[in-house]
Amino acid sequence: MKIAALINNCGRTISMNESGLLLLYERQKDEQWIKIQQQKYSLENIIDAEQIRKSLKEHIRILSDCHNLLVKDGRTIYRMLFENAGYHIWRFDGPAKMVFEKIAEYDYLYHKKSKEIKIKAMTNYQPLEKDTGYYYMDIRKIMSDKGIHSSAVLMPFLKSGNFKTLELDCNHMPRWFNDILGPLHLKIQDQYTDSGILKIFITKSPARQNK
Repeated sequence: MKIAALINNCGRTISMNESGLLLLYERQKDEQWIKIQQQKYSLENIIDAEQIRKSLKEHIRILSDCHNLLVKDGRTIYRMLFENAGYHIWRFDGPAKMVFEKIAEYDYLYHKKSKEIKIKAMTNYQPLEKDTGYYYMDIRKIMSDKGIHSSAVLMPFLKSGNFKTLELDCNHMPRWFNDILGPLHLKIQDQYTDSGILKIFITKSPARQNK
């Protein structure tokens, strides 16, 4: 298991808009936490949103195979970039190493629950085939269920590519869609009905259709 931590020179956690070090730790078989990577971290005096995104994405790119980030605190724009990259943000004010084992424990329970939720989602929610290659699903109930994430339901289906068009009824556009359109070669069209329902139509781009 790996944990990334934002710290100062004394090993205490810092906020995501402060300067310090971004360290990557890995748990060994003897349950010791070893530092395997280190990089300077600074977002002080950067107020432009695009520059913040660019800087954070570079930090995320350098880190490898990690989904936990320990910080003192952080504004929404910082947290969202890491969360959209698959990170779980942990907040703690104090020496970072004090909470590594607790994070490991919670991480195990979190992934165990996530696996159970994924099984439940796959069992209870599936797109319906209305015509050959044309599927429909109302995900408004899923989006209002805090125990199930829409990506857990839709990603396996979207990755399979076994569809021409997927029509969705939504409350709003899922944020994670923008992260998967390019990699999965998908296109999206959307429109609101007179009753206020957001209709989303997902189709495969020509690049994927030819595969």
